[in-house]
Amino acid sequence: MLKRIYLLIFLFCLCGCTKYYRGEYSYENPDNKEETIGVKLKIKIEDDLIKKIEIDEDTNFYYNAYGVWNEKQNWLIYSYDYINSFLDKNINDILNIKIDINEKGQPYNIDYDFISGATYSSGQFILALQDAIKNYQN
Repeated sequence: MLKRIYLLIFLFCLCGCTKYYRGEYSYENPDNKEETIGVKLKIKIEDDLIKKIEIDEDTNFYYNAYGVWNEKQNWLIYSYDYINSFLDKNINDILNIKIDINEKGQPYNIDYDFISGATYSSGQFILALQDAIKNYQN
């Protein structure tokens, strides 16, 4: 009986101790006021390092404010590697990334590597990641 209790405790810790922290960055679509653009994600942190990043399915960061997004393929091709490049990074390094935001809420002038032609999407992702880290710290 005692072995069974220890096994249950072990399984609970194995399955139930992983905590994810949610983050989001969004702004109103300048062309459609009823739509928001942004990123929703959740992250797992261990020893102040990012260990897992999951983008929510209802994330909408494939929008270009200028109509035709000729470089959309850049984001679609490189986003997986870009997002995974943040794994095992220290949360303080990520929090120190500076991103300017214009009056519409669109990120620009990112003080970090970003995907060429996908500045808004890259910035939205980093801002959502920073939001999740702040939720972890609180």
